[in-house]
Amino acid sequence: MKTLGKTKLYPAAALAVLIVLIAAALFPVSSAAFAAAPLNAEIIEQNGRIFLQWDAVDGADSYEIEAVSEYGSASRQTADASPTEIEDLFTLGGEYSVTVTAFSDGEALAADTAVYGYVVTLSSPADLRYSDGALRWTAVPGATGYSVTVNGIPLGSTAADETEFDLSGILAVTGEYTAAVTTLGDGAFNLDSPAAELSFAFSAPPLSPYDIALGKSGESYIASWPPMTDESPEGYVYKVETDGERLFCGITEENHADVTAYVAEDGVYVLSVACVRDGIRGAFFSRSFTVTGGEIVL
Repeated sequence: MKTLGKTKLYPAAALAVLIVLIAAALFPVSSAAFAAAPLNAEIIEQNGRIFLQWDAVDGADSYEIEAVSEYGSASRQTADASPTEIEDLFTLGGEYSVTVTAFSDGEALAADTAVYGYVVTLSSPADLRYSDGALRWTAVPGATGYSVTVNGIPLGSTAADETEFDLSGILAVTGEYTAAVTTLGDGAFNLDSPAAELSFAFSAPPLSPYDIALGKSGESYIASWPPMTDESPEGYVYKVETDGERLFCGITEENHADVTAYVAEDGVYVLSVACVRDGIRGAFFSRSFTVTGGEIVL
């Protein structure tokens, strides 16, 4: 007959202590971690400046502050107790998660996060200039586009990646103009900029002659057009083309030119003429003519 061994029973309190001792041996926790307290991070504004404040953590020898947004993240270390200014961690307007972490000998003790909506007025476009019939400027970070006015009249807007606005065909009269370009924001965290302004001179191209004719003088073919005296032209540019091929392009101070060398053979010819003033050529006026058997057919 077998005799059962005795089972040793522990009171409940003793068993609880034993469990704690075993857990401490298996999962050691530093004394610093026991000393850590909630940080209670909070962002405050004072006199136009932005600060992060938090409760000091016993045993902490440094703190790391990190600001994270859709634009990326920025962080820095500080040994000072809060509050500390944090605006340098923000780049553009947006919603930022700002986390402060307490450290002791490089070991994180506790962390807390505060959320802040940072609102900023975007910069005005820089290096605004006018050249070759267009306004140009330097891109602004955070822009959703740019609006353009000339002499106070809205002309339209561009996309964020377009830093040029063509004024060709918009300006028609010689004179002084004032352009204004505004950086457009998202209407929430990034506000529209003040306008950048530029004054510039515009010289309108001369009007083109309103007619051109081809006639014969003896055996010569003469192209002629009305003198554009109101435009005070320095001269006229004229050209002869056939089947899309340019046969000749020249300049003359007269309101006529001998084109015999280019239209003597039978064919369809396009004659074009434009005024030149102050070194600027106006638009061409063109007409086509047919030459058959030495005769001109309109």
